[in-house]
Amino acid sequence: MICVLNCLVAMCTLMFSVSAERSYWTETIFYAVLEAWKSVADKLRNISGMSGDGAHLVDAACGISAGRPKVAFNSLASEWEESEHKGLAMIMKGIYSTFRNPVAHAPRINWATSREDALDMLTLASMLHRRLDTAIIRHDP
Repeated sequence: MICVLNCLVAMCTLMFSVSAERSYWTETIFYAVLEAWKSVADKLRNISGMSGDGAHLVDAACGISAGRPKVAFNSLASEWEESEHKGLAMIMKGIYSTFRNPVAHAPRINWATSREDALDMLTLASMLHRRLDTAIIRHDP
C-alpha cells in the first residue's frame, strides 16, 4: 500500500507540473486523496475487526482510556510511547475532520485545496498506513 501511495504522490506531482488545466489536476487529486483516506479507515477496520468510520472508529480501535487499545502503534511500555500512540491517534482523527470528511461530503467542484496540501494529505495517509502495518493488534480470547 505504501508503494501505491508513493506512486500516487509522484504521479500527481508530475501531472500538476505537466498539465495546463487546473480542472484536470483538481479532479485527479480529489479522487486520489479520497481513496487514500478511505483506505486508511479500511485498513484500521480490517486489522481491528471493528466497524464504523472516522473519529468513532479511531476512538474504538486506538483509544486507551479504557485500558489497552485493540490497535496500538507501539508497546505502550513507557510514558513516551503512550504519548506517541495518543498523538498518532489524534493525527488520524484530525485528518478525518480536516481532509477526508470535506472531500467525501463536498462536491468536487467546490474543493479548493492547494497542490502542497493535497500532497501532504497523501504523505500523511502513507505514513499512517506504514504505522498500521507495524501496529500491535490485541486479540481478545
